[in-house]
Amino acid sequence: MSLLFLLAASTVASAKSDFVGNEFEPLSLPRLDGTMAVIKPDQNKLTVINFFASWCAYCAVEMPDFNDYYLQHSDQVAMYLIDMWEKPEAANDFLYKNDYQIPAFVDNTGRELKNRFQIKGVPMTFIIDKKGIIRFQSNGMMPQGRLAAEIEKCREQSMDVSINDIIGKSWRFGWMDGSIIANSIQLLPDGKIAGYYHPNESKWALVNGMVVFYNENGVPSCRFYVVQKRNKNLVMSGKLLIADSDDTQVLEEL
Repeated sequence: MSLLFLLAASTVASAKSDFVGNEFEPLSLPRLDGTMAVIKPDQNKLTVINFFASWCAYCAVEMPDFNDYYLQHSDQVAMYLIDMWEKPEAANDFLYKNDYQIPAFVDNTGRELKNRFQIKGVPMTFIIDKKGIIRFQSNGMMPQGRLAAEIEKCREQSMDVSINDIIGKSWRFGWMDGSIIANSIQLLPDGKIAGYYHPNESKWALVNGMVVFYNENGVPSCRFYVVQKRNKNLVMSGKLLIADSDDTQVLEEL
């Protein structure tokens, strides 16, 4: 069986979303006491952001698991709560009453934050890697233990690659469903892609330990942020960025 199929079976199932694979842009929001702060990915650990509301029954169900994980792993994971659609007093009462310790913020942007992340309801959760890439999105309640499992998957699939891992090797280029775009391509030192050409994949570069393809206008078309080893060969995958699609491209070392 092709490694493309093996990777498809092992990759996070709920990665299908509008934001997985995108860079998370920093947010400037007020804390519950009104002081402003910036929420941004941590370069030394994974970041979890949870959108919630005190009146949300599903938020109340999942919050103890989030808080327990934060208390046990705050040295390994940064975690933030963002309260939506209510006054800070309501969020503060909810968190204080239940002794939740996760740093909390309030959405004061009106529709901006809602529209930016297409928030149609809460809870909603992002897991962001150390490179600032959204790796997981949950639109709804996460059952007990799911957060820990998704964080662990993210860690396992977050290898950095170097130029020596890429240059001088041949790669099978395809889609997550196992279909092949090109049986053998080479990523050349000058940024060209040998063995295949398409306006959406005209150049490549190594950015922050991650292979990135660019279209002919220099816009990133795919970031290969999921990196694993299969039988000693690298397999990298990432969501297509330039189309309204959840299609995922895969590079498999030959």
